[in-house]
Amino acid sequence: MAGAGSIQRALLDEGVQKIQAVLRGRGFEYSTGDQGVSSGGSFAVAFFRRADLTLGLIVRHSYGLGSPGYSIGGRGASHGRLIVALGHSGEEHLVETRLFSSRARDGGDVFEALRWDLEHIILPVLDQSPSEFREALARAAKEVREELGLED
Repeated sequence: MAGAGSIQRALLDEGVQKIQAVLRGRGFEYSTGDQGVSSGGSFAVAFFRRADLTLGLIVRHSYGLGSPGYSIGGRGASHGRLIVALGHSGEEHLVETRLFSSRARDGGDVFEALRWDLEHIILPVLDQSPSEFREALARAAKEVREELGLED
């Protein structure tokens, strides 16, 4: 029997191939994370990091690609929240369908949708104004903490 999360790892690795070039070209380094079984079923995670900025990815057995998460200094927000904070709501190709789940707006490949969002929305802001990107992520993270009832 395959190890827990091995199918999810293979799906995640295949998806990473679709986004890796655009991130590596901007100084992000890739690393695999854990795989195993949790309350949501089998999972596999991976990360792209550049200095203190992290993009986390998870593929779950029951949900497919979860919502990518962006964090700086341990505080972060989901892909959808970052898109809103950057002022591009409704333009994104990767949309959150429910808690911990994403899909391509057009029904296509989720990693291709993520790549499009990275290339056309997220990374251009990071390239042009790292401070604007950081401020948007901080706003999105603050909203998450407020919704959870956590104080800053």
